[in-house]
Amino acid sequence: MVLHITTLALAHISTAALRTPRAVDSPRVSVAMGFDAGGAAIAIRDLDVWAGSSQLIESVDWSIMPNERWSLLGSNGCGKSTLLRSIAAAAAEGAGGELSNHIQVKPKLRFGMLEQTAVSGSDKSVRDEVMSRMGPYQAAKAALQAAEE
Repeated sequence: MVLHITTLALAHISTAALRTPRAVDSPRVSVAMGFDAGGAAIAIRDLDVWAGSSQLIESVDWSIMPNERWSLLGSNGCGKSTLLRSIAAAAAEGAGGELSNHIQVKPKLRFGMLEQTAVSGSDKSVRDEVMSRMGPYQAAKAALQAAEE
């Protein structure tokens, strides 16, 4: 299975409140030192994640610059949620934790992750749930467009 990382310009998903991350298998740490994130809001270098003897993620390198929007696409079980939980765990543990050797998250960065199963009792689609949090950004976009006219 292959994890594809592609850009997405439809929704700004990095503004929801950070939820408490679930436990993630620790990545295999090969270098016990941090790295230069180069101004990225989130930077990942040579990340491996294992579940028992199964490697879920292998050697992922990925940088997300401020204000970029991304979507993770891939088949079931390829590691999309595992990668996002790894990022959330790195953000929660902060600098100096085991994950900080492979994942650096800009301080005070806020991001959200919608679970794959409905836990709120809502019958909204994932798109509707995401768009329900977009009001301030849609209003700002409309004001900017009006000012440009």
